Amino acid sequence: MIDKAYINTLNRHHWRGNVLELRNVAELYAIGIVKLAGQERTQPLEQMSSPLDDLIDSYEKQVIEDALYLFSGRINEVSGYLQIPRKKLYLRMKKHNLDKADYKARQ
Repeated sequence: MIDKAYINTLNRHHWRGNVLELRNVAELYAIGIVKLAGQERTQPLEQMSSPLDDLIDSYEKQVIEDALYLFSGRINEVSGYLQIPRKKLYLRMKKHNLDKADYKARQ
């Protein structure tokens, strides 16, 4: 079953008639690469084995990766979606060793 928060995120996204982009995101979700929302990110407190800073870094990386997949690596759209300046996005991508080219849609 697809998480309602994920469906809401897809509904809020402006696809601009780009069916290829929608298909790519759907395929990535179906094979488990894109997880924009859902319970798989929550863990009971007894399973938290990492320090808070590590958990925050991991969450930040996942949010950025999800946005990069959603927007096929288009930095202007990712920074707008995350509501941060492009420079800050690039700095955080560098911190997490993320390359926008890895998220470009392949045809």
